[in-house]
Amino acid sequence: DWRLLAEAVGRGEDCVGCGICLGRCPYDAIELRGDRIVIKDSCVGCAACLRGPCPATRF
Repeated sequence: DWRLLAEAVGRGEDCVGCGICLGRCPYDAIELRGDRIVIKDSCVGCAACLRGPCPATRF
């Protein structure tokens, strides 16, 4: 769902760098730069990165 993805990206500043979302993305569309996540252009909006716990999201 694009709304959830937008919410997660909007909370990227809360990212703690745990890397959980990186392992979930089947398109390798997330990378960690320093202590922040970056969503690459290869993101298709499948929201696989949001399935399961994430310390930065509190839905």
